[in-house]
Amino acid sequence: MNMQLLTTMQEESKNLFEQISLTDILFTMMNVLILFGGITFLLYKPVKKFIAARTEEIEKITRENAELQKEVANAKIHVRDAVEEAKLEAGRVSQEAIDFAENKKQEILKEAKIEKEKIIQKARNEADIEKNSLENKIKEMISEVSVEICTNILQEKVTSKLDEKLIDQYIKEYEEMK
Repeated sequence: MNMQLLTTMQEESKNLFEQISLTDILFTMMNVLILFGGITFLLYKPVKKFIAARTEEIEKITRENAELQKEVANAKIHVRDAVEEAKLEAGRVSQEAIDFAENKKQEILKEAKIEKEKIIQKARNEADIEKNSLENKIKEMISEVSVEICTNILQEKVTSKLDEKLIDQYIKEYEEMK
């Protein structure tokens, strides 16, 4: 079957070459030459001109890039120096702030200690006054209770058990008054 296919193809190619004439070949060659000429005229020269302009532009950008890289290198050096100087200045300012804060802390602690002593002394004075006042009130209450107990005892001719009962009652009343 492969042989048969091969022979069929050979016969068709012979028929194809028999159908093409010399004028057709010349006409096709002339069309190809005109096409190449037109492409050269319309595309090759403009593309070549475009490529030349683009190459010149790239070279210009490359030169500008080299100049900018030099400027960047100089700027880096300047910035590095400025950063070092700023670090030194920051260290100095930081130390000044620490010293100032320490001095302020000492002043505040000293003032707080003085204020603390004043508050403690005032509290002691107030506590003494309150203590004296309470002692006086207790003495008054004790004397009132004693007088009342004595009065009740004398009024009732009381026995010792009743006496103890009255004393316990007044002590309980006294404790409730607190």
